[in-house]
Amino acid sequence: MKIARGTCPESRSDTRDVQTRIVKACTMGVETEEHPMHVSLTDRLNDYVREKVASGLYNNASEVVREALRRQIEQEMSEEARLARLREAIDIGWEQAERGEVSELNIKDILRELDAEQEPVG
Repeated sequence: MKIARGTCPESRSDTRDVQTRIVKACTMGVETEEHPMHVSLTDRLNDYVREKVASGLYNNASEVVREALRRQIEQEMSEEARLARLREAIDIGWEQAERGEVSELNIKDILRELDAEQEPVG
């Protein structure tokens, strides 16, 4: 891995050990030779990331991408939880149906019941 001059004050050293320590200090584990990650962004996303950094909300592009990924993970977890609740409700319905705890209704009966609930009392 090559270190660009000026990245960190110590980057002028030629020894591998010092270079390794500098890379770790400068990249703070963002990317290493052992675990490279290259991400290509569309022009639109690239502009968005640059705008966020320019706004001062983030120090660099990596922070913007990490925040976006954290939010995506939270959204997926929330969606998974919602689907789990839905599956649970469906399972309860199937169990009720298997026990015979159902009533036959058609759309006309359902609409009639809803209309009756909407009518003012007395």
